[in-house]
Amino acid sequence: MANNRGASAGAALHYRPEIDGLRAIAVVPVVLFHAGFPVFSGGFVGVDVFFVISGYLITGILLADIDKQRFSITRFYERRARRILPALFCVLLSCLPLAWFAMLPDELARFGKSIVAVIGFASNITFWLEEGYFSAASELKPLLHTWSLAVEEQFYIVFPLLLFVLRKVSRRNLTLMIGCAALCSFVLCELAAYRFQLANFYLAPTRAWELLGGSFCACIGRQSFRRGADGLALAGLALILAAIFLLDGTVVFPSHWALLPVAGTIMLILFARAENGVGRLLALPPLVGIGLVSYSLYLWHQPLFAFARLAVNGPVTREMMLGLALLALALSVLSWRFVEQPFRRASGAGGARRSLRLAIVIALLLTATGAGFWLSKGLPGRFTPSRDPMIIAMTAADPPAPEGEPVCPEAGDGTSTPCVIMPLPGAVHRVALYGDSHAMALLPALRELARQRHAELHYAATAGCPPLIGGYILNGNLQGDACADMAAQELAHSRAAKVDTVYLVGRWTLYASHDPMTPEGRYLLSDLPHPLFWTRADSARTMASLLGDTVARYRAAGIRVIVVDQLPAQQFLVDRRLKWTALLKSAAGLDEAIGNSAVKMADYEALRSKTEPALAAAQARGAEILRLGEIFRAGDRYVWAGPGVSWYKDASHVSQQGAMRLAPAIVASFDHGGRHCAAPGDSATRACGLSSGQRSD
Repeated sequence: MANNRGASAGAALHYRPEIDGLRAIAVVPVVLFHAGFPVFSGGFVGVDVFFVISGYLITGILLADIDKQRFSITRFYERRARRILPALFCVLLSCLPLAWFAMLPDELARFGKSIVAVIGFASNITFWLEEGYFSAASELKPLLHTWSLAVEEQFYIVFPLLLFVLRKVSRRNLTLMIGCAALCSFVLCELAAYRFQLANFYLAPTRAWELLGGSFCACIGRQSFRRGADGLALAGLALILAAIFLLDGTVVFPSHWALLPVAGTIMLILFARAENGVGRLLALPPLVGIGLVSYSLYLWHQPLFAFARLAVNGPVTREMMLGLALLALALSVLSWRFVEQPFRRASGAGGARRSLRLAIVIALLLTATGAGFWLSKGLPGRFTPSRDPMIIAMTAADPPAPEGEPVCPEAGDGTSTPCVIMPLPGAVHRVALYGDSHAMALLPALRELARQRHAELHYAATAGCPPLIGGYILNGNLQGDACADMAAQELAHSRAAKVDTVYLVGRWTLYASHDPMTPEGRYLLSDLPHPLFWTRADSARTMASLLGDTVARYRAAGIRVIVVDQLPAQQFLVDRRLKWTALLKSAAGLDEAIGNSAVKMADYEALRSKTEPALAAAQARGAEILRLGEIFRAGDRYVWAGPGVSWYKDASHVSQQGAMRLAPAIVASFDHGGRHCAAPGDSATRACGLSSGQRSD
């Protein structure tokens, strides 16, 4: 992401203003994408544009040094440090006081760990290992964006050394070798895209082809201007803009889709000139100005956005995010002028030594501070916990499962293997609960059903895996056909165990439409194992087909199916708000805060309506639809807590107390015997136990 003045292989280094303009085209969409502006749905591809530019400029510098027989690994890394470290250290130091005041202990501990990783240029590995369904929301991680810096620096640990070894190889052969290496990296990226998506996103081997694409440009040099060159440059810009405005967080990325920004950037580097056409457009002073400060802008924007979201702990207005983006731009101008430039201009042995000593001191200070946050578990002594009984009750962790109750084993791919969780010899009824993490959350209610109706309880649930036979979930948590295999095993287990009633539970909006109330953007549902060109447009249709077919298969086996409609999801992290309430020592105004912060009916019903085709398909194939949201309704909102109790443990999963609040309605649905449990107020709903006495209002 660092700025480097342009170079052409084998020629004197010279400045290309259109490259700085291209940086602006890359960084602005990244910032606005992270700010939540949907028009820039593919703004994340700006990072890929930066990778190509970086590979081009650094390789050009190295080749020029080799041609002039002045190649020095030491000088290369010294120049690299002076470009990268000053602005990075400035941002990291600025984050420390914000983290102290805005972060809970567990958040501060993770932040400290990320500082250590950033200093070691290993943050991409750290964030890769931390990611998962229940990991902290990505937009709440102030240093998440540094993964791309780590990828670049890991690449530049290896690449200059290889280039030095190959310095006597002809330029033609070197170009072929770099092209072959880029092709191998791309093939690895494409193979990993659908099976190891998080690793594919974060790690250098599957990103190297983008940097090597820039290196390839440096090897062949900018093509001389001729007829058609400007048209090719225009086509390159069109490819980048198409990726920015047409892609979104639901495409598998990086993959073949990354060819759009990468190929577009290569075409602009090779064919654009500041004197003509697209090159002249990119060389306009406003774009060049933003390009010059693009590295600092990239560094500043994510911490500002993350700390704002941490402070608000809920939806942040577009106006506020736009203001923060402008603040990031202002800070980037200041840090470019007063931090980046002075260190870049430092010359001579004395200036280099002073810069090196200062860099070592700051790096050690940041590392020690980050390690202190990490090892102390976030310095919990910063706060004195509340002694208010109501707050203590609301913030108490869910009690553990009763000792001695079976836990289903996990398969080798991480999915849950169906099992009997509450055996009952001679049981008249056999009930099963299958689904994703929302099924896990409802397990206490199904245990209560089994106890009250003397039923044997069967169970299987894996986070991020809906119980859809033939449904492939492409995300970063599981590999390949894991979810589809698990759903098939659930049906086979139900047949063999003679289960008579199955409850299917899932966060259906996550699979039907990419639920915008959750930060995960990698969930893709398909009925094909490897849908190379499958996109979000098919998701609602696919889920309706899969859910209907799943229900039909259970019904063909003589098994009653109850599909549990998705519970209302809050627009903030409930557990985080409760922790802050506990640390602020007072429950005053908590009841009002619960009501005011709860999700509005209109907002959530608009989202949930996207799953109605799938639920209708399930009902048409013989399923009953159990809607439980009314139990949490108070007026025009779905509340998340009551006096002295929290019914949610995060934004969308109910706590054990919340599950037990739902238990009477679930027991009633079992007794209902085939009638549809529908909207509030009708006889079917009353048969399911949704009487007005169970409502929050």
